[in-house]
Amino acid sequence: MTAPTPDQSARLRHDGAVGEIFAIQARNLALTTVTVGIYRFWARTRIRRYLWNHMSFEGDALEYTGAGRELFLGFVIVALVLAFASGAYRVIDVIVLATFPVLALVLNVVLVAGFFLLTGVALYRARRYRLSRTLWRGIRGAQTGSAVLYGLKYLGYWALNVLSAGWTYPWMRMRLMHQMMNNTWFGDRRFHFDSRSGPLYDRFAAVWAVVFLALVVSASTAYLAIFTTGFEVTELEKIAPSLILIMLLPVLFTILSIILGMTWYKAREYAYIASSARYEGLTFRLDTTFGSFLWLVVGNYLIRALSLGLGAPFAQMRTFRYVCDRLSISGEADFEAIRQSSEARPGLGEGLEAAFDLGDF
Repeated sequence: MTAPTPDQSARLRHDGAVGEIFAIQARNLALTTVTVGIYRFWARTRIRRYLWNHMSFEGDALEYTGAGRELFLGFVIVALVLAFASGAYRVIDVIVLATFPVLALVLNVVLVAGFFLLTGVALYRARRYRLSRTLWRGIRGAQTGSAVLYGLKYLGYWALNVLSAGWTYPWMRMRLMHQMMNNTWFGDRRFHFDSRSGPLYDRFAAVWAVVFLALVVSASTAYLAIFTTGFEVTELEKIAPSLILIMLLPVLFTILSIILGMTWYKAREYAYIASSARYEGLTFRLDTTFGSFLWLVVGNYLIRALSLGLGAPFAQMRTFRYVCDRLSISGEADFEAIRQSSEARPGLGEGLEAAFDLGDF
């Protein structure tokens, strides 16, 4: 069977129901409570299996074959390693701090760098695990490439982003996505990703300018509100409520500028990422608009916040539906010619990501 012709397009479909995922989540919460949190790995697997199995393309549903024990064992191994590393760091920190105080700063910098490195490794390995457990028509996905190399790039790009006051962010995102997508496989065929950061910089520059202006206004207002009234920094508790409100409004404006600005930028970025991907003659188009994406982001945040995190599966299903409703796939691919991936599957699941508590899926 082939995909739609170039004159046609197909969409993913998701037919999950709120009532069904609510029943799964209720059982998960009960068992997680009884087992003092241990069941959360099996709970995550059950939610994934439901979300994956209710997503279909060309009339055939995806299948998730991950197991809770794989996630649990992966987490235990990583937790033990990190506990040992943390203990060693504390011992070294005490020795260095007592003997060579100047080197304590170096040690802390190394710690921060290590955190970013491991975050990149965790994201890459977690995606590898999920793809290896995702099947469509019996064919599974895969991700090749070095997780350590991705982690090093993740660390280096973020360091450049800090040094450039954020200006390398679009470039960083495209370079990391290039590493990710060009090592993504379905069966024995590879995805191809070709993009440049240039088309994203007009929108990013506008967001950066607005946020910078908001920060300047906030800092200036705080300065005028505090120091022109004669108060010392140590006497902030004596400031009148009206002055506190004057200082808070610019801060809230800055936060709102960041949220709205980055949402506006991300809507463009995700659409551009989709349009830059190719697979066996297939092209992709993600119809993201600022309004729809803002509704998704704000809605998911409110669901998590108001439910104290317990509503995360509902937010995840909203994200699945958003992608399914707005991602169109055009072109032609001979799926019958695609064979099973020869890439070895990881035996354990995303322990590092679970230890760092990264992501939802």
